[in-house]
Amino acid sequence: MPRQPGSPKRKTVPTEVTHTNIQPTIDLSITKIGTPNPASLAGNVTWTMVVTNKGPSAATGVTVADPAPAGTSFVSVATTQGTCTGGAVVSCAIGSMPAGSNVTVTLVSSANPSNAGQSVTFTANVSGALGRGGYEGIQDDSAGNVWIVEDVSGAAKSGTKAKRPNSFIYRYVPSRPGDLANGKLQVLQVWNGGHPVTFDSQASLNNSDQVDLRTYGKTFETKWVTIHDTASDGNAPFDSNSLAKAADATPFKRPENGQFRPGSGFTQFFFDETGDTNADSPENGTAGGWTSIFKLVQQDPSANTGRLSLFYEGNESVAGLDNVTFISRNLVTFVEDAGDTLHSQRKALDSGFIFDVTKDYSHGAQPVRWLGEGRDPSATLDSAGVPGGNEGDNEITGVHVSDGDPSIDGILGAKIPQVFDNPKWRWFWTQQHGDNITWEVIPASGN
Repeated sequence: MPRQPGSPKRKTVPTEVTHTNIQPTIDLSITKIGTPNPASLAGNVTWTMVVTNKGPSAATGVTVADPAPAGTSFVSVATTQGTCTGGAVVSCAIGSMPAGSNVTVTLVSSANPSNAGQSVTFTANVSGALGRGGYEGIQDDSAGNVWIVEDVSGAAKSGTKAKRPNSFIYRYVPSRPGDLANGKLQVLQVWNGGHPVTFDSQASLNNSDQVDLRTYGKTFETKWVTIHDTASDGNAPFDSNSLAKAADATPFKRPENGQFRPGSGFTQFFFDETGDTNADSPENGTAGGWTSIFKLVQQDPSANTGRLSLFYEGNESVAGLDNVTFISRNLVTFVEDAGDTLHSQRKALDSGFIFDVTKDYSHGAQPVRWLGEGRDPSATLDSAGVPGGNEGDNEITGVHVSDGDPSIDGILGAKIPQVFDNPKWRWFWTQQHGDNITWEVIPASGN
């Protein structure tokens, strides 16, 4: 059962980001200054990088990749927003930046005595390799690739509550592991028969491509299409969503997150799509209106081809799926973000569900509900429409399982979680709106 931790042992978990379709009207710049100048032998050099969004639009998914300056060794890195990791290449995930804002990254390196009398040079790049889109979920694989799930709502179809699929699954292939400034951005393309499933082919209500993808028992060939390569296209900012559409890649209905199945060698990737979050959508139950979970299988994480199939098609009771984490080799939990409209329509707030990936859900079987959200006092006030309030629920904004391993061996999917069997493994979930709280799931007394 869930309980609130009694000590400050809270873990960082995925959080919701603003769902924004960024247009190519963003001017990002970066400056970098090193002090002291000149540096003393074996002394530290502090490099101050300031990333500025000159607008006129907000930027999402901003990253900085900065190779350690030649002649120096990495000491530490800090940022005023987001997170950074250091080493031969300093990588920072800054996230969203409103127009007119700036973020400061401070890198400390030591000058090597063997480089006395030599000058130190540096380079820094921002988002010129990963592009700009409504990026939501991010996962690493064992080959050093970065898998990115986009969440951009599409326009309504024919004046209905059904939304056009408008978000893509991306894979960033760095030129070398850890390099977020040089590499290829690829996008998933799904084939139905002899043609790709595209943005245009899914324009009409309950079109055959959209319905086929959400039909149990069907399997579809996939391939990764490169839409940007810094080696030939340079490092200028670009709109990944627009390039994905131009490449005839396959969009989904707001896919929120995905995760690799532990023990699969990063060959099985499960991801969801939130759907239309409206009980009046004419694509509920036919074309992903409620929600869907897909399974992508490849020979290895860097393979250029694979096979996609429907794992689960939602219903009114299981809808608007969002965040995900595996809690064992075969059990995976998805949690809802149904939104106020669907909450009111079905008279139920968000829940968390456990699925068995070895089970066949095509004949009516349903997942196990392990969490049912209510409203805390602050969310109750918000639900009454107080000025400046949030949505009137305690949205399950993140769910995470970890043994606390911060090394590369601890990336999600590398180990088989042993929740409740090994005390190192712990299960957390967070809620936003109302009182933001991180909770831990523990065994029931006596179990």
